Amino acid sequence: MQDLARPIGRFVALVFFVLYTIYIEFVCMPYFQFDVDSQYRIIKRQYDGYWHIISYEWKSNVHAADECTERKQNGSLRFCKYERCYKPDRAHYCRQLGRNVLKMDHYCPWASCNIMYN
Repeated sequence: MQDLARPIGRFVALVFFVLYTIYIEFVCMPYFQFDVDSQYRIIKRQYDGYWHIISYEWKSNVHAADECTERKQNGSLRFCKYERCYKPDRAHYCRQLGRNVLKMDHYCPWASCNIMYN
């Protein structure tokens, strides 16, 4: 009888481990909001259709701030005091993600992402 209990115990442990790994990966890990370098990010085209991820391309162009149409009431460019850079049109700073997000509506804690205008 002990020979039968040992494989069943291993199988139950394997099933538990797989379910625990799936739970950690898909439920707990998004709450950590790891910031991955741009060189390791998946290409934006792979996200189209289900997630609209904001790229950092506007930071690379130095003169892009001159092309912005949105200004403050005094006519100066919009400047982000947290990231210390000029904000593009329709961008807002998200405290949960720690960066400016284009066309941001709100941060959804259930989906662990920003809800943006499509």
